[in-house]
Amino acid sequence: TPSPLNEAPGKVSFSFKHALSRVKFTFKNAMASDAYSIKVYDLNINNAAATGSLVLGAEKPVWTVAGSTDLELRPGYFSPATGTAANTQSVASGTKFIIPEKKALSISFKIDLIVSGNVIGTYSHIERVLPSVEFQNGYSYNFVAEITPENIDPDQDLFPILFDVTEVEGWKDAADTPVTFE
Repeated sequence: TPSPLNEAPGKVSFSFKHALSRVKFTFKNAMASDAYSIKVYDLNINNAAATGSLVLGAEKPVWTVAGSTDLELRPGYFSPATGTAANTQSVASGTKFIIPEKKALSISFKIDLIVSGNVIGTYSHIERVLPSVEFQNGYSYNFVAEITPENIDPDQDLFPILFDVTEVEGWKDAADTPVTFE
C-alpha cells in the first residue's frame, strides 16, 4: 500500500507550446491626402485549413491538413474599433488562429472611401491572394497592405481631379457699409 502524503508534492514541470499560427491584417491609409479616410470591414480568410491532425509530444509537431473553410473576422474586430484610418494611419484586424501549413491565404474585404464623414465609394476586394507563407506552430503573422489611389478600387485606378488655372479674376471692392452702434 502506498504511504499517505504528509506534505504537498512539488510542482509538476510543464512546457506549453502553441500548436496553431496566429494571423492579423493591417491596412495603411496611403491615399496621400488628409481629406480621405478609409474604413475596412467584412474581412474574411477564404481558404484556411478546416481540419487537421498532429502528433502531440513530438519535438516539432507537423500538421496534416484537410479541406478549407472561410474564417470571418467579425465586425468590431478592428483597432481602432471603428475600422477607420485617417491619412497615414492604419487600421488592424484582431488575430485569428489558423492551422499551420505552407499556404497562400486568400482574403476578401470591403473598403469605404470617406471624405468629410461621407462615404464616396465602396470597393469590394474578393479573393485577393496573399504571398505564400510557411506558417509555423506558435508564430504570429501580420500581413500589411498600403491602400493607395492605385489599388483601392480593384477594377480601375482613381485619378486626381486636376485644374488648369488660366486666369484669376481680381477682387473688387464693394461700397463701404456704414454701421451705427447705439
